[in-house]
Amino acid sequence: MPLFSHYGDLPDSSARLSYPSLVFAIVTPLVVIARLLGRRFLSGRVGPDDWTILVSCAFAEAVSIQMIIVCGWAFGKHQNDMPKELLLKTFKLYFVAQILYKINIGLTKISILLLYIRLFVHRWFLTTCWVWIAIVISFTVGTVFSSIFQCTPVQWAFNKSLPGGGTCINMTAFWYANATFNILSDLVLIALPVPVVLKLQLPLKSKVALCGIFAVGIFTCITSVLRITTLNVATNHLDTTWNSIGSSMWTVIESNLGIICACLPALRRPLSFFFPRIFSKLHKSSAGAGSHENRSLPVDSTPKKIEGWSVLDEGGSGSADGTVAAEEGDSVVERERVRGQGADSGLPGRGEIRKTTRVVVRYDEMDSEIELGREGEYRGISLKQFQALTSGPGIARRAWIRQLCYYIVVPFELPDWMTRKEDGYTTNNAVRQANDAAFQSAVINLFNTLELWDRGHRLSVVLLLKGREPGQEPYTEEDDESGLYNWNTADFGLRPVPVYRARFHDNGASMLRDVPCIDKVSLPHRIWAGAAMQIVRHCQELTELRLDLDDYIRPDHLEYMKERRQAVSEGLRHISSTLRVFCFENGHEDNWKDAMPPLNVLSSSVDFLSIGIRALSLSLHELQLVQTAMSLDFLWPLDEKDQSLPANSSLHWPNLEILSLHLFQPWLPSGQWIVRPTPEDEAMIAAIDDWEAEICSYERRAVQRPIFEQEQFHRLFISLGYAARHMPRLRAIDFNLNHSTNFNFRFSNRAGSITIEWELERHGSYQPDDRVAAAWGFQLDHQQIPGWDYHATLSHWPPVEGKSM
Repeated sequence: MPLFSHYGDLPDSSARLSYPSLVFAIVTPLVVIARLLGRRFLSGRVGPDDWTILVSCAFAEAVSIQMIIVCGWAFGKHQNDMPKELLLKTFKLYFVAQILYKINIGLTKISILLLYIRLFVHRWFLTTCWVWIAIVISFTVGTVFSSIFQCTPVQWAFNKSLPGGGTCINMTAFWYANATFNILSDLVLIALPVPVVLKLQLPLKSKVALCGIFAVGIFTCITSVLRITTLNVATNHLDTTWNSIGSSMWTVIESNLGIICACLPALRRPLSFFFPRIFSKLHKSSAGAGSHENRSLPVDSTPKKIEGWSVLDEGGSGSADGTVAAEEGDSVVERERVRGQGADSGLPGRGEIRKTTRVVVRYDEMDSEIELGREGEYRGISLKQFQALTSGPGIARRAWIRQLCYYIVVPFELPDWMTRKEDGYTTNNAVRQANDAAFQSAVINLFNTLELWDRGHRLSVVLLLKGREPGQEPYTEEDDESGLYNWNTADFGLRPVPVYRARFHDNGASMLRDVPCIDKVSLPHRIWAGAAMQIVRHCQELTELRLDLDDYIRPDHLEYMKERRQAVSEGLRHISSTLRVFCFENGHEDNWKDAMPPLNVLSSSVDFLSIGIRALSLSLHELQLVQTAMSLDFLWPLDEKDQSLPANSSLHWPNLEILSLHLFQPWLPSGQWIVRPTPEDEAMIAAIDDWEAEICSYERRAVQRPIFEQEQFHRLFISLGYAARHMPRLRAIDFNLNHSTNFNFRFSNRAGSITIEWELERHGSYQPDDRVAAAWGFQLDHQQIPGWDYHATLSHWPPVEGKSM
């Protein structure tokens, strides 16, 4: 019975097309929505493959709706029984549907290939996928244009009553060619991941199951074959509205089934969330022989993930039985299993252990179900669960873990510069004390846990801070402009609340155990610099430290900046001699405006940070400094005449290979610019008599300071040159200035090529002199155009010692 067509006793076969179109118009969007929701809320991110399938679904939905509409018009009826006006509308809409169908099919294939790229990491495989994406795009563009211009004039394709007639391409051959490509490309997409899957160290059942997930596209191939059997009837008979029902039906089925099949691999997580019993049984059946009996995983133990982090997955409610599970978005390489450890290994749970590198652990004294990450992408497991899973019978699990992301949940979230002081305010308040107590307890408990780990196990640790709920300190009032200095804040008397950074209190850091298994540490800016350095002090065999203090501090909180710099300086003296990589990103130390002098961030007349970094660098392999104001001769001290000091003879960097000075500040830490404004701007600055008005005004133009102090930069590069000549293994120096005018310096020591390069954006901003050339061991080439980029080539490294030393 026709669904949308009512023409009395006229023969009508439109139901064959309208019913599938209606069903898929409802089902396909629901499947795609389920995929997107699963990606967003269970996996933590929506990828390009998901957005591509969403667009493909939109085109498929449009085609399904168009098919329903043409069924209500002339489709499914004999052409001679329909009025010409209705036929014209029908053919015109059918013409558009052909174009949308081809775009839809191409997007579905591209989405599948993007999913492969997301899952697999083999270089040859990724290259193959990108090549096929290019092929599919090219073919789709070609078929779309061929569909639009299949007839001359274009209107002849849907209106055969045009005066003067028209011509068309061989539509039968065109449709067969299109269908053949679709079938062959579908077969390629099905076969493409098979070689990779077969090489994985998985049980045979798991390999078959995994191949089966990717092979669901065979159903699309079957519908494509069935569709191709109807094309001859649709293109070789004049009664188009009657004879095209079969091919159109299979077109709708093919396009929508392709989308559904492409979504099935991504729907495992949502389906297992709603039907955990079913999917736990499926998982159990493929666990492999010899494993212990598995219990179905509880819903809330589903692994969460963000940016590639895996988490320990509990097996059974509250049990220590578990495995380390990689999320669906991880590469398949990270999901291979390690054979040889089964029931006899002393590990309860599954007979095969998944290879794992990362685990997310949270410490929360309230043991709340707080969501972590920027948008609550995942939850992690508690420190108690982590201890249970990696001790006793599960002690062998420690070997699986290489990276530990440790979230410290403190009671209150205290964002920077969002409140101002009221009378009676003090930083020594109950809110900050509660946060510090939770922070201290979290770090002590982590170190107590890791102290028991073998020193031969090398672990990378990232510490992160998270507030359980929004907090506000006593005697404060909300003010989202407290970080600014403008007329509004000036009226309130400049009383912003200082930033909160987690600290140890009551000499709490002395309670930390020495932990030999920590190999690398990454510390964020929300931990006070002094506390961070105290943590590092107890990592006895640390080889890599990443210290991120990149935060905004108001310039009138200068004492905080000085204390922060001094805390880092003092902490450097106690870092283990095993450290090989030091990456330090300093916080902002800018003044309100560039018209003003820089801030003096030194606590005394001595730059202890520059001295400490030089001493530390002597044993490093890599040193990275980001937006850090340093003494210009911090590596190789010079006298007032830029001559090397006698005490430098002991300086030697036997292992340093990489030196990176990124966003090097154009001022000295003592508060002196090494760049100058133009004479016009100097006159403007000299005329300023009200600095408060200058700071508050947004209308005042910025001072660019485009003139580089040549002698200051000579001093910097002379010192770098002398130091570099005592770095026999040096491979690269990368310097760039934190300035509106690009200024880069590079040293590169590659096989057969040793080059030095100054790259300038502004003509004449800097030119090395003979002293700089002598420090680096080359002769200055006066033939190079002065004021532009300067290049030098060395024959060997390090250069022969010369008199300039």
